[in-house]
Amino acid sequence: MQKMTVTFLAIVMALLFGVSAAGAHTAQVQGITEGAVPSEASNVVDAAKDATAERKEALNKARELRVNTLEEKRRIRADLKSAGEEKKEERRVLGEEKRELRTEAREAREIKRAEKKAEIVEKRAERKAKIAEKRKARIMAYAERMLKRLHAALGRIERLGERVASRIEKFNERGIDTTEAALLLEESRAEAEKARLGLEEARIAIASAVEAENPKEAFLKVRTIVKEAIVNIKGAHKALIEAIKALRASVGTNAEEETGESETE
Repeated sequence: MQKMTVTFLAIVMALLFGVSAAGAHTAQVQGITEGAVPSEASNVVDAAKDATAERKEALNKARELRVNTLEEKRRIRADLKSAGEEKKEERRVLGEEKRELRTEAREAREIKRAEKKAEIVEKRAERKAKIAEKRKARIMAYAERMLKRLHAALGRIERLGERVASRIEKFNERGIDTTEAALLLEESRAEAEKARLGLEEARIAIASAVEAENPKEAFLKVRTIVKEAIVNIKGAHKALIEAIKALRASVGTNAEEETGESETE
């Protein structure tokens, strides 16, 4: 009966404390069933207690390991979170630096584009200025040639007028009536003076027109002045021709009168 009780206790202990305890006590149970002494049952109980203590210790270590593991996980998670935040901050800083670099590059391009545009505008202005200077030079050269031709024509008319005046004076000394020729000569001289003043005015107007903000309008005034001067030159020439004709007519009339008087005598 005692053997059965011990065996039953051993089996219960094995079931309560795990397979490892049961394995450890299998030989002892077998010994009890085969006629072991009662002291051996006490050893089994002590072994069971030791196994229980070891199991508790193992559970405590497992629990402690689990706590440590959880704490390690939390620490790792916190480290990862911190690392993620640092990485995020690093990406943000890098993003800001990239944006600043892009902004600086864009500003540099804009500055370069503006400088290039200003250089193009400056070169264009210089080219326009050179063209304008050449155009002014051509206009002034043309104006000088035109005024020179007009002055030459006016000079020829004035020299011819001096010769006519000399003839009128000689004919007056001979008693020939040169009143009409003299009046026409004065008219020619008046027109010539107007033409000379007009040509000088045209020279000044041309020099002013090439520097004007609106050259087209300025040269309209020049054209008007030159046209008036040409009209005066033509008027001087026409009056001088009429004076010569009148002088010839006066000489012819005087010759006829002299012929008639000689025939009467």
